[in-house]
Amino acid sequence: MIFDVDGTLYWQKELRRRMLFELLFSALRSSQTRLDLRILKRFREDRERLGERVQSGFQEAQYRLTAEAMGLTAARVEEAVRLWIYEKPLRHLRRHRVPGIEVWLDELRSKGVRLGVYSEYPAADKLAALDLQFDAVVASTDPDVDAFKPNPKGIHVALDRLGVQPERALFVGDRKDRDQPCAEAAGLEFLWVSPSEAGAVSSFPPARHLLPEFLQKALNA
Repeated sequence: MIFDVDGTLYWQKELRRRMLFELLFSALRSSQTRLDLRILKRFREDRERLGERVQSGFQEAQYRLTAEAMGLTAARVEEAVRLWIYEKPLRHLRRHRVPGIEVWLDELRSKGVRLGVYSEYPAADKLAALDLQFDAVVASTDPDVDAFKPNPKGIHVALDRLGVQPERALFVGDRKDRDQPCAEAAGLEFLWVSPSEAGAVSSFPPARHLLPEFLQKALNA
């Protein structure tokens, strides 16, 4: 089983509201933070479309494109992103963890289910902050992936690391516009996670009837 991270293992919108408050409070006192706000807005917009604009070299391109658009250095963009997207949110992640996820992961692991993560952002530090363990952790910017969803390459890499065939795997994610087509392109079934949308899972474990038959059998063994 392979999980997305942001919005799947923790509620991303709640965390973003908290971080926006911190950013705005800091921006009242700091011109550097006011620039950080502008950088982050443009960076998220550019990164969302990154797969349409470049074919490879995503690790470098994600900073370069925003820097070029804003007349900044790539190092300045990376500094803002590292501080406000990768570092400062870590201390808040645990309180926004999706209810029941740690219990379900323990149940799956006890039944011999291999567990992996595929995220468009580096995930190791986030998983440590969430206090969750996985057998394989893959990011879009890993050298052996270098592709963004819905390109299925990241899922293929995760499956290889887990030693699992696509027909025996499930991808769990929160975005039907990116995670679901990514799963389908890789030949996996998809489980949708959302705190409020009808038909989505909002806590774990999910209802058994939402799981593929092979997983139901594994859990009933």
